[in-house]
Parts: sequence; structure tokens; C-alpha cells
Amino acid sequence: MHAKIPQPFRAILIAAIILLVAASAVCLLTQGTRFGTETAVTGAFSVALLYVYVVWYSRVMMCADAQIKDADEDKVQEIAQHSAIRLQIGSLVRLFALSAFLIIAIVVFHFDVIAAIIGVTVMFLPLFIVPLFVKPSPSGPAQAGSPAENSSEVEKQC
Repeated sequence: MHAKIPQPFRAILIAAIILLVAASAVCLLTQGTRFGTETAVTGAFSVALLYVYVVWYSRVMMCADAQIKDADEDKVQEIAQHSAIRLQIGSLVRLFALSAFLIIAIVVFHFDVIAAIIGVTVMFLPLFIVPLFVKPSPSGPAQAGSPAENSSEVEKQC
């Protein structure tokens, strides 16, 4: 599945993982074991949530591309609007899942709020900075196999 993830999203995931390791190490060394562990836990949850979202986003876009290729001109705008709505709903679900996790972590497990904020930053910072430097390839996501094999695979997944 990773071969179908667009290049900017792969770069975002790699940057988030690197930032998670760096932030956790710095917090561990400067603030202590508990603070560093709390940062690592919230950051790991954030990166895992980001990975799930990126894979789902890629699948929605591949399905939309496959449907647009086979659709009439009248249906293209409807397919694009439906996909945009699905992506917005997915983004809200990601935000609510992160919010629920943070509430549970802070209220139930008494995580330090600053550690939680640093942990969440490892997800949002790459989302805002990496697209400034990594542009999507004009041919779309890299896919293995022939175009006929790929389109039949995408149709099965949609």
C-alpha cells in the first residue's frame, strides 16, 4: 500500500517520525523520564493517527480518480464534490479521535499538558511545513504494475 501513497504524504510521514524521535529524546534528556515518555506516547499516537489518515486519504483519491476516468463530464463535478466531503469528514474524525485521546491522557492518566502539546505538534508541524518543500509529481502517485492492473485493483477497493 505504501507505493500508492503520494510523495508529499510520504515525506510528511517521514518528517513526523523523525520529529517524534527528536522531540522525545530532547524532552527525555532535558525534562526527565516521565515528561519524555508522555511526549513519546502522545507523539506516537499522533503519528499512528496521521498514518491511518494518509492511507485512507490516498485510497479516497485513487477511487475518485478511477471514477472520474470512467465518468461522463456531467458526473465529474459530482464525484469531486463527494470526494471532498469524504476528505473533510475524515479530517474531522481524525481531529475528534485526537481530542478524545488527549482528554483521556490528560484527565485519566494525568499527562503533562505541555508534553501532550509537544506530542501533538509532531503530527501538525510536518503537515504545514513539508508541502512547502515537496511538490506532488505530475503523474500522480507511484503505482506498481500495468495501468490495466491498477485500475482493476482500484475498482475492487472502491
